[in-house]
Amino acid sequence: MASCDAGPMKVLVAPGALDCNRGDQALLWEAFDTVRAACPECEIGVMSDGWEDPDDPQTRQTRRLGITVLPMLLPNPRRAILSGKREILDTGFSLWRMRARAVLDFVTMAFLLFAPRVRWWARRLLGKERFRAYEFLRDSAAVVVKGGGFAYAHWGLRWAYYLWFGLFPLHLARRCDVPVLVLPNSFGPFALVDSTGAWRLSAGDGTRTGIS
Repeated sequence: MASCDAGPMKVLVAPGALDCNRGDQALLWEAFDTVRAACPECEIGVMSDGWEDPDDPQTRQTRRLGITVLPMLLPNPRRAILSGKREILDTGFSLWRMRARAVLDFVTMAFLLFAPRVRWWARRLLGKERFRAYEFLRDSAAVVVKGGGFAYAHWGLRWAYYLWFGLFPLHLARRCDVPVLVLPNSFGPFALVDSTGAWRLSAGDGTRTGIS
């Protein structure tokens, strides 16, 4: 890989930073090492809910590696902001609020996928903060999915949304003609998928990998 005229080459590592989970952190950092071995001078980005706070425990150690921390393109609808703090809520009202956010996010992101390269359209749909993550992805030489396992779904709408949530950056990258490179991962189970068919994920080189 080489640097472009506009600055260092960019690579986005997905799905996000989770420093509090040591297993995920180890796999994420291995992805960073893999990218840097191929492109020592490139700028590496990763998304996180804790992108605003330099001392956030989910990103603090990753930042020390010189990684650019970005907002989540598709925030987790289970995250609520109360009194300036992010909290996990389990009340009946919060569950309905979460579902409403999920529906709104789904519609908004579907519109973004419809015209993913129109900057003003993306800015209008995402807002100023998440637009930064969109620009980083759109300008990236590749989106690299860390190793492990993140693509699976059991029965129910919750798991259908979980699959959409996890794969959205990959869909957006493909729509923006950004190569997607998937490091060794486990896939499934997919209880939502018809057993007579195959669920397909587009690989970065344009090939299609069937997963039954």
